[in-house]
Amino acid sequence: MRGRLSMERGGGVDLATTGYLGGQPVELRLMAGADAFSYGSGPELAKGDVPPHLREALLVGLTRMGILHNLACLTGNAAPDHADGGVEAWVTVGSFQRPDGELGGPLTRRQTVRFPMGEMRVVERYRGVVIRP
Repeated sequence: MRGRLSMERGGGVDLATTGYLGGQPVELRLMAGADAFSYGSGPELAKGDVPPHLREALLVGLTRMGILHNLACLTGNAAPDHADGGVEAWVTVGSFQRPDGELGGPLTRRQTVRFPMGEMRVVERYRGVVIRP
């Protein structure tokens, strides 16, 4: 999958990605502004009020789980997990490794997710990461 995520200081969020998930083609979108929230897969997006903790859910989800989980939610036309609150206590992480040398080029995140039916190995590569305070 390839896409982009933009989170603006004023609260705007725009996530768009296309590709394949589980061997199926997907086109995913999440947009939030001051008064509008739409999300989902395909041309017909779900609409509703902007969840009060959407930004926190996206940021904590991205840094602790990677973006794949929230993309999987969008394929089922579901909003990001815990966008109504409680995301900080939802998932914990461990086994961090700091890369050797300078942080140049794409950032890579590798993780193993353990399910009762087996493991899923995920590699996410982030290019063009810009964080503005």
